[in-house]
Amino acid sequence: MTTLKTGSCVDCHAWGPLRWFPRCAACYAFNRKHHDCRGQCAACGRLRHRLKGYCRMCWSEASRRNRERPGHGRSLLPVLETIDSHQLFFADMLQALRIHYHCPRDSEPEGRRTVVPSTPFRPAEGAGQYSFFGTCRDLSKFERPPHSQWAEDAMREPHIRLAMRTADRIAESHGWSQRLTYDVRRGLMMALACRPPDELVRYSELGRV
Repeated sequence: MTTLKTGSCVDCHAWGPLRWFPRCAACYAFNRKHHDCRGQCAACGRLRHRLKGYCRMCWSEASRRNRERPGHGRSLLPVLETIDSHQLFFADMLQALRIHYHCPRDSEPEGRRTVVPSTPFRPAEGAGQYSFFGTCRDLSKFERPPHSQWAEDAMREPHIRLAMRTADRIAESHGWSQRLTYDVRRGLMMALACRPPDELVRYSELGRV
């Protein structure tokens, strides 16, 4: 069984298993078909193999934007002229995810059913970046600011004050030494000051404190 190399396509920057490393299958096929048409893309300006003056990445972006336009037509050339950026995607997955819309023709007989394009996805409004997957915080690289400033700012948070009071009660009931109490309070401060109150603290993170 052949193991595919994973990386980013050198032409369209799509990430994933690359069957024709260092290119995805779509760019490999596009380059073979238009091997004699290499030059500067009329939209993005990159030196790539082209179809009618545009590279495959710009054609893919134009197709995506065209599907989101109400009453979109078949020609992508008007959309290609407006491209100034690209939406990145996973390698060799556009065909599997593509939605084929029906574009009615003027010559179609009356009464023929027309499929209306669905409303394009729009993310919920609000500040912040969507999280693609969770990552573990590396508290071993934590650099503490001056103690007074760091402690005062952190202790303004209600969840940190509650954690400190809980640690003090446990220390008193179990007879902890001053050194152990200090280390626990320091670890709690490091673990809680870098996250919102509702985020859980992983046990695997505390082993690095």
